Order: sequence, then C-alpha cells, then structure tokens
Amino acid sequence: MGSIARRERVRTSDGKVFDSRQAAERHAERERLNTSFDALAPKWQARWRDPSGKQRKRAFATKREAEAFLVRVEAAKLTGSYEVESSGDGVRKTKPTVDQILWCWWEHHQNHCQPGTRRSYEKRIKTLLRPFFGTMTDVRPMDVQRFFDETPLSRSSLNEAKTILNQAYRAAVGAGAVDTNPVSEVRIPRYLADGQRRPKRHEEVFVPPHSEVAALADWMGHHYQTESVSRRMNVVAATDKLLVRFLALEGFRFSEATFLRGEHVGPMIRIRGTRSTVDGVERPHELKNQSSKRDIPIVASLRAELSDRLAVIDAKQHLFQDPDGGGVDYQRFYAVWKRARRELGFGWSPHALRHHCASTLIDNGLSPSEVAAWLGHRQITTTMNTYVHLFPRTLEAHADRL
Repeated sequence: MGSIARRERVRTSDGKVFDSRQAAERHAERERLNTSFDALAPKWQARWRDPSGKQRKRAFATKREAEAFLVRVEAAKLTGSYEVESSGDGVRKTKPTVDQILWCWWEHHQNHCQPGTRRSYEKRIKTLLRPFFGTMTDVRPMDVQRFFDETPLSRSSLNEAKTILNQAYRAAVGAGAVDTNPVSEVRIPRYLADGQRRPKRHEEVFVPPHSEVAALADWMGHHYQTESVSRRMNVVAATDKLLVRFLALEGFRFSEATFLRGEHVGPMIRIRGTRSTVDGVERPHELKNQSSKRDIPIVASLRAELSDRLAVIDAKQHLFQDPDGGGVDYQRFYAVWKRARRELGFGWSPHALRHHCASTLIDNGLSPSEVAAWLGHRQITTTMNTYVHLFPRTLEAHADRL
C-alpha cells in the first residue's frame, strides 16, 4: 500500500511561500539581481500639464531631480519658452547607460560562471561591448545591429557578445531599469561589410604534422636537462614530454589531462572532471554533460610510458605534476611552450594537439560517431563541422559498386 506525505513548503525572508526549495532559491536569486539594478531604476515620477492641457509625465531617480524639473517646466510656461525647456535644457531624464547595465548584471552573474567562462565574458565586455556602446542610453535594435555589422569577428565570438548583452538587458527589463530589450530580435549577419563571408570558428582547423609533434615532444624532454639545473627540473621536463605525447595521442583537453590522478588510469582512462588554476588556487570541476564523461582506451604507443609513470605515483597523486606536487599549471607550461614555438618555428597552440589526435583517429578508419565519442563531443555535428575535411572522399569508390 502506498504512503502519503505532507508536501514541503518553504518560506523566504520576504514572507513568500513556495512548494519547493529550488523554487524558493530561484526567487531569492531574482530578488538579489533586482536589488543590484535598484540604483538604475527610476523611482520618482514628475507629472504636469502642458499649455494645451495635456497631462505629461517623466521618471527620475531622485525626488530632487523631479522637483527641479517641475520648477523649470513652470518657469518655461510662464515665460513662453515651454517647447525649448520641456525638451530637457539641462534636466536629464535618468536612464542607465549600457555600461551600467552590463556591470550591474555582471556583478551578480559572474558568481555563477566557471573561471574560464568568467575570463571570456569579462574580455568581451571590456574589449567589445564597452568601447562600442559606452555611455549610450537609448539603445535601439538598429544600434545593436550596426554593432554586429561593423565588428569583423567570427559568428561564434559575436554570439557570445550577443548572449552577454541579451542577458544583461533581460535582467534590466525585469528590474524595471529599462522598458524594452533591444537585443532579442537582432540577428548576427553571415557576411561582412565588404561582402566576404564571416568566418566561423571551425572553418580553419590546423592539424600539426607528426614530424612537428615529435620534434616538440623531444624538445620538451630536453630543454631542462643541463648540468646547471636540479634533478627536480629534469623530472618536470620528462613530465612535459609525456604530457605533449599524451595530448597528441589521446586527444584530451588540457584541463582534462591535468585533472587525472593515478586512480583514474587502468585498462581504460576514466574522464570525470576538469581542473583549472585561478589566482594560484587549484579548482577541480565536474564535467557538464554525460558525453564528456567517458572511458578512453590507452593507445599502444603510450602504455609503457604510462605504466612507468603509475609505478612512481600514488593513486591520489596527479598523473602530470609540477615541482610542488600539484597538477601541471597551464601558465608555467605555456611559458615553456612559447620558447619551443620560437626555437622550432611553429605557430600552433596546445589545443592543436587535440586536432592532431582527431586526424590520427580518422586516418585509422574511425567513423564520425566514434571520433565524437572519443573526443567527448556532445553532438556529432561538432565533430563534422570541425573535421569534415579530414574524412576521406570515397564517392568514386561507391560509384564503381553501383
């Protein structure tokens, strides 16, 4: 026989009652966001009648501004200069600027972003949105459209900028700081002003050749090995060499590889999280989607090296370590990478090693779905959009069989 339980009800600090804790938390979050916009939303409304008797109104942030405006209106009506005075003449209607809207929204929203997303959003706000919109107040959809038309960036970059601006204006509309959202109906153009097709993020994927990857790994393994450095730094060089080979052959993201500990490596490599370092503090993160949580086999050319590595570390230690015993720091690794790039004469980034792995998988006959599962892509369209040019063209072979 079934049972009956009383439904849980949650009361918030402002006296409202909700049926679940999640609903109460969402309400509290909306209230905190609205509070950050309180300084921007007008609170006082001045009402008057023009010389024809029609009632008019205007909103102001402070009572003093509203009273000063009414005094100027009455003076204008008495002196016969109402048309000039009522249009403003030094009395500013309080409207938030785009800069104010962005930073009020960002002050709240940044606490819900992972460090990488936070850095990316701050970069878009500082280098794209603030320089263009600045102190603009009455932003219209045509202004936002002009911003997208005149900015020569990829569609993915503009999509991120649009997401930031759209969310900020939605929050401002909800808080009453502005009346409408000028971003919601704007579309990102496919073509630049000169008629050229706007580049996509996946259109130009450089795959480093095997010779450059081998030269890089060899350089990483020997750049510290001199008599003037300590044995500990020689160990770091060996770790860097193994990490380069691991990224190139297994196709992990850098944050996934540096998250791995000894307990994650067995017959298969279990990927369950990522790791980042913010202000010197190591922060692990659980992977967002199930497709990224995957078990990947160890390629034959890495088994001996990983076996030797597992023999000298504990199950709880990082598979790839810096001298302090923590996981490899990206800033330290990238500084060495830039030295290698100068000396060896190549220009690609560490993420290109992931493209090298994808190319190797495709060359060995893996299907698009298998490549997507290996790399942890949530959708196979991501794999196809990025690597479709690497898959072999077999139309002629199929035609011969028909």
